Amino acid sequence: MLLPLVVAFVGCANEPEEIMPVATEAAPQNTLFNQNQSQPQKVEVESGLHTIRVLEVLQAERYTYLHVTHGEKEIWVATIKGPYQPGELYQMKTGLLKTNFKSVEHNRTFAEIYLVSEIYPVTKSVEKQSGTDEIDELQPAADVPEGVIAISELIKNAERFAGKTVRVFGKVVKVNPNIMERNWIHLDDGSASDYDFVLTTQSQVPVGHEVAFEGAVAVNRDFGAGYTYEIIIENAKLVK
Repeated sequence: MLLPLVVAFVGCANEPEEIMPVATEAAPQNTLFNQNQSQPQKVEVESGLHTIRVLEVLQAERYTYLHVTHGEKEIWVATIKGPYQPGELYQMKTGLLKTNFKSVEHNRTFAEIYLVSEIYPVTKSVEKQSGTDEIDELQPAADVPEGVIAISELIKNAERFAGKTVRVFGKVVKVNPNIMERNWIHLDDGSASDYDFVLTTQSQVPVGHEVAFEGAVAVNRDFGAGYTYEIIIENAKLVK
């Protein structure tokens, strides 16, 4: 399901020492929708971007569905609604692959579709530099477990989720271990990357791993010693 996302609040300061992983797995970041991007912005070629050419545009109330070519392949992409044009070149970050995805507005089920947070128009200089022959193979982000809610949705509706048990999924970007008899996991699902989202758990997970946690949402939580959170998940259990 396409997830509406809004970024809010401020993260925690005065963090204790960060633990680095013993080993990490190479895994692409899940990039979901990011509503900070009201309009696509032009960018130069950079690592991690994939060049696409739009074949067909289907507009919905809040999202745009794009039938595009990527190298020699044709794929469908869904992103935040924008003025995308058939025939134009764009660049996008790796998306989250969903199968049998139902669009209610178009009464259509897509066998495969990529959910992409950021798509940029390609400048003429970029088009000359990149062309469409030297495109990296598009790889989907890891499958997301069922019942997951976007971190940005939690932030946006903190009071509504207060006291409820939720499931989140993302990449571990920082770990503060054994503080107040718990581990403090900083998680990023790509939906609110400028927000330092934290959960506490007894599980030990290295930085760089993509995991799902389930736990109770707490708001305006003050642990003392400078550990104050407007929203946090406590006593989270490792799901995946």
